[in-house]
Amino acid sequence: GHPFNEPYISQNPDFIEKQKAFFTYLFQRFGVPGDMKPPGLTVKASYRFSCNRTLTETVSEGAQIDGLEGWRVLETPGHAASHIVLYHEELGSMLGGDLLLKPSSSNPLLEVPQKGEKRPTPLLDYLKSLGRLRELPLNIIYPGHGEEITKVNELVAKRLEKQRNRAEEVYRILSEKPHSPYQICQKLFPAVYEKELFLTMSETIGQLDDLESQGRIGAETADGIEYYYAK
Repeated sequence: GHPFNEPYISQNPDFIEKQKAFFTYLFQRFGVPGDMKPPGLTVKASYRFSCNRTLTETVSEGAQIDGLEGWRVLETPGHAASHIVLYHEELGSMLGGDLLLKPSSSNPLLEVPQKGEKRPTPLLDYLKSLGRLRELPLNIIYPGHGEEITKVNELVAKRLEKQRNRAEEVYRILSEKPHSPYQICQKLFPAVYEKELFLTMSETIGQLDDLESQGRIGAETADGIEYYYAK
C-alpha cells in the first residue's frame, strides 16, 4: 500500500494521539461548539474495524506489483491522501478504488498532515485526481464498490459540475455575511450535520479550500475562530 497507510493500519499510538490533538484544535478554530461530539471520539471510533498490522511493501507512482503484469500504480489523492489506483494502459482499464463512483460522489476527508505541519487540502487533491482521469485513455473503471464505469469522461464532468454548484452555494452564503466553517456546515447540511459532523465538516472545508484557491474568498480570525468572507 501507499506509505501513508502505515500509521493507520498499524494503529500507531503516537499517530492516533497526533490525530486527536490535531482535530480538536482544528474543530475549535472552525467554530465547532465544545458540546458537540469530541473529535477524539471520532478518531477512536474510526479504528473499530481497522486491522492491526504493518505493510509488507510500499508502492508509489509508477510502481508495479508482483503478479499484476501490465498494471501500474497511479497516486490519486483526494478521498484519502494514501489513495492509489491500478492502471492498465494497453487494456484501457483501471482498478479505481473510491476515486470515481457511479451512484455518488466520493468524500474528500480531512486528515492530519503526515508531511510537515500544513493542513492537507483533500478536495483540491481530489479535483486534480479527477482531472487526471480525463488525460488517460480509459475504457472501463472497476470501482471499489458499485457498478463498473464505462462512460468515464461523462461521469467526471457530472462530478465536477456538482462541485461547482456546491461551491457557488457556499459563495452565496458568504456573500450575505462572514461565517465560520461550522455555521456554513449547519446551512449546507441542516438535517445531518450533528450526526455526521466529521463528514459534513470535511465537505464544508473542502468547499472553502476550493473557493480560497480561486481567490474568491478570504478569512479573518476573531476570538480564535476563523470567519470566511466573500471578496
